[in-house]
Amino acid sequence: MRSTAVPCKYIYHDNYVINVHCGEHQQPNVFLGSGKNIALICLMNDSSLYHLISDSFAAWSQHQSEFNLLTFVMHFRKNNQDHLSREHRAIFLCIDETEQSLQVVNFSMPRLLLKGQEHNVISMAEEEGSLANPDAMFRVYACPLTEVSSIIATDSNNLLHLAQQHFHHISSKNHIEDLMSAEGSQGSYAYINLFFATPPQLEGEFTQSQFDLDAICQLEERFQKTLDNLDIDKAAVERANITFHEIFFNAFEHGVLHIGRERKDTLIREGRYETVLQELGATAEGSIQVQIHRLPPHQLLRITIADSGPGFDFRPFLSQLHCSVDTYRGRGICFIRNYTDGIYYRCHGNKVSFHICTATASCTRTNTQESSASADTNPAWDDISILVVDDDPYVLDMYSLLLRRTTSKVHTACDGKEGLEKYHQLRPDVIISDIQMPHITGLEMVRHIRENDLSTPIILLTAYSDRDHILEAIETGANRFITKPLEVHKLRNHLEYYVTQIRTKRELDAKRQEEQHQREQAFFELNAKRLHDEQQQRETFAKEQLIIRNDSAKLIHIRAETYYKPQEILSGDIYGICHINADEDLFYIIDSMGKGLSASVTSILCASWLNNHIQNIIDQSAFFDIDDTANRFANYIRQYLIDSEMLSFCLANIDNRNGTINYISCGMYPLLIKDLSTASHTIISLKGNHPPFFRYSAPLQKSTAPLPQYYALLMYSDALCENDSFGTKQLQESFRQHHSLEPIVSAFYQAIGLNNQETADDDLSAILVVKEP
Repeated sequence: MRSTAVPCKYIYHDNYVINVHCGEHQQPNVFLGSGKNIALICLMNDSSLYHLISDSFAAWSQHQSEFNLLTFVMHFRKNNQDHLSREHRAIFLCIDETEQSLQVVNFSMPRLLLKGQEHNVISMAEEEGSLANPDAMFRVYACPLTEVSSIIATDSNNLLHLAQQHFHHISSKNHIEDLMSAEGSQGSYAYINLFFATPPQLEGEFTQSQFDLDAICQLEERFQKTLDNLDIDKAAVERANITFHEIFFNAFEHGVLHIGRERKDTLIREGRYETVLQELGATAEGSIQVQIHRLPPHQLLRITIADSGPGFDFRPFLSQLHCSVDTYRGRGICFIRNYTDGIYYRCHGNKVSFHICTATASCTRTNTQESSASADTNPAWDDISILVVDDDPYVLDMYSLLLRRTTSKVHTACDGKEGLEKYHQLRPDVIISDIQMPHITGLEMVRHIRENDLSTPIILLTAYSDRDHILEAIETGANRFITKPLEVHKLRNHLEYYVTQIRTKRELDAKRQEEQHQREQAFFELNAKRLHDEQQQRETFAKEQLIIRNDSAKLIHIRAETYYKPQEILSGDIYGICHINADEDLFYIIDSMGKGLSASVTSILCASWLNNHIQNIIDQSAFFDIDDTANRFANYIRQYLIDSEMLSFCLANIDNRNGTINYISCGMYPLLIKDLSTASHTIISLKGNHPPFFRYSAPLQKSTAPLPQYYALLMYSDALCENDSFGTKQLQESFRQHHSLEPIVSAFYQAIGLNNQETADDDLSAILVVKEP
């Protein structure tokens, strides 16, 4: 099994594309690995898990021929249990091409979002238990890949909520980035597009083997005509043309002419770059293949360019945010990244695919009709202000004339100094500026603006002679470039893009203000309702306490302590202490497996029947038989249990005359008996004698054990020992040291990082019975 397990931002496959973003983490917290017919994605809450998962995947790849997610997760937890803690959370996703399935295991991370082929949105893989506990069970969710078109996994509940609202319109990672930017949201995510159900549709394919200037121009014209015939959004066609031009020339330089980075830098600085390209191209041998595919469910266009060369190191160009000012390397890639919905290099760099979204509506817009209209039919941008800066009066007049057709808020400045003054005075929504100007150049003006303002879009006008300034402009923070002479449709495309962003942000700001106003209006109503609910809960709990029977004060030969801390008011735990006669006492703990009203009703029915039955025995001075009592109780309660409902309980009858304990324990942890007659305080463990009780359980039968002359007996519900920090071993040691419940319970809360006033993850019940010298 050959694998890829290095930090990367995407995995590109003919049948799927995986993009990841690591949020604000300085270290990666999203792992990508690929092997034979599988891809593994793991999103984690702690970047320290990254190398544990990476090393585990690499080790698996070396020793296993086939990948199985269930077995991998089990091995990972077992082999790394010394490095895992209860704070660690992760979600594992496996794309299995052989089985044509998506497999998911979720350890306490936000839910997974899936978009079906009909654009229906569903959530998958509810959070499971602890990643750190190698013995805890977990589920592997599976889904056919043919039923899914897109997947989003994230560590942010806020981003999950945003994505779920707008998932119908999301078709690329750029849409998610736009959402995060508009809402100020942060987080890491993995976004996956799948093409298993609807294979990509080939719309055009051609091969170029001649590279003189005329042949290259003819290729670009053919490419553009192919796109024009596809009946897609004109802005998408323009972005595809710009991107194709840059990437095609990159393939021409590296794959056909074999011009390396150092030589390209030298040729550009010497001013001989275009001349050498024409000379070498006339006699070049090699080929470049171009394919154009539609990806229908995703409203994406895929353009693939493959050259016959050896490839090049493309990773630095895709990872850097800005090009260095002292090199031309990666200039084209850095420049066009904003024009695409993803650039994906393969085959060592000699094959590249880029995606263009053909949808006319942004995922953050609700009015698709408005966003799909052209600039000529859009309503006037009266709420958008534009500042134009140029030292040529004719250019200023021309821009004013063009832009005032769409907005009346057009302001002009004759140089960078005046432009900077009007920026501070007017705070425009968009700035359009020339580069070469007296007093203060366009680049100097941009640098001053970016010292305190990183969000206002700035579009620079550049001529061929300004190419050397592009690198510096990128470094200073310019957003887009338009070449001179001006092409009006390009300017409109850029402005449409930013107007959409600006309006979306304003709409979201207005929505947030309205929501805040509504929250303030509802505050007093919610507060009053909360106080009412708290009073109702207190009264309900008080009534439940009346059902509990506690005869501790009546015990003769022994003493008993209890601890009862439900997680919620309606608890599934209940206990009882019943003094039957001078020689016999009954103790019980019942844990109804479940939460909420159903579990609480079941436990109350159990306690009520037992208390009433014991009272009848006491009133009639009848003989007490724990087998008879337990089976009468079982026959009573089974009629109220549904098929899937289970009950854990322990009935313990202490016979003081004979010094024995008779007990029936169904699905409970062992009874612990400490021998107080010896200095070592030996611990005796009485394991349960029946599985958890359910509707069809077999008849119950007691077990009997002798009691030491002096002893302490501990009964407890599962919450007291089912914790990574305080398990059975820690409980027994604490019980050995202490003869009362308070220090035992305090040790438990201290181990799990809570105090006695806080509530644990489950209902907590315990009874301590002591017979002392």
